[in-house]
Amino acid sequence: MVLPGLLGHLRQMSADSSAGSTPTAGGGEPAGLNAAGSAVTSFDPDSVLPKDMDFVAWVPNYLSHRVEKREKKGDTSLAKRLMLDAFSTSVGWRPTGLNLGQARLFIERFPSGFRLGAMSKVVMPCCKGKAFVCPDGKLPCPFLSTCSALKVIEKKKDIAVDCDPRAWKDIQRVLEKGVQVEWVEFDDYMSYMIYCEGIAVQSDVVVKPHILDTALMFLGFCKSKRGRALQAQAAAGIDAAAAEVDPQNQHGEGANNWRKHSWSA
Repeated sequence: MVLPGLLGHLRQMSADSSAGSTPTAGGGEPAGLNAAGSAVTSFDPDSVLPKDMDFVAWVPNYLSHRVEKREKKGDTSLAKRLMLDAFSTSVGWRPTGLNLGQARLFIERFPSGFRLGAMSKVVMPCCKGKAFVCPDGKLPCPFLSTCSALKVIEKKKDIAVDCDPRAWKDIQRVLEKGVQVEWVEFDDYMSYMIYCEGIAVQSDVVVKPHILDTALMFLGFCKSKRGRALQAQAAAGIDAAAAEVDPQNQHGEGANNWRKHSWSA
């Protein structure tokens, strides 16, 4: 279950992010939530443009003085580490925006299973040395559900008592020191979205063969001598149980029905 009060924070965050959203390039309706908890449309990719950005307010405290000093010298290089507040709550790399269901799942799992390695570095888009900036003045968020879940958890710091110590330590590190950023050049924001989608598809392709291999292993086992022996043993147990419940059932009907639907039939 979602910890008390956290879902309310998440819904409020989703409502706040949807309030200032714009229609999509295809003329879609403003953002709203569908049955799966995702925004039907969230933002216009053409509204995310490369701009000069002051990073002083968005870097960890221990880096802010260094960044400010660098900017005063005219150095406009992009920050290499950013706090979560630097990222938009409505613009990600998926046009549907925040998936409320996925964020809720992360809120449930992070207190016991969050690992810093999963957010060791995020790829951010830029064009000719300028970061792509959203209409709300923040950066597009390549980990929208994760970021939203962490922000909600941050509002409930008293849940640390119920958290796994290692998970809570990693969560605190991200909240206090932000995430490492790698800037990659793109001609426009849509190109970045397509790039991220390609990475996601590659991840699915890597995972799915393992699922198939596992299913084939079970199928091979069921067809093996050992597997058939266990199935016969299970069928005998069904007959014995049926005989105890209904003494007149002495003809192995339970086993016959079971074999009819088993893979060894």
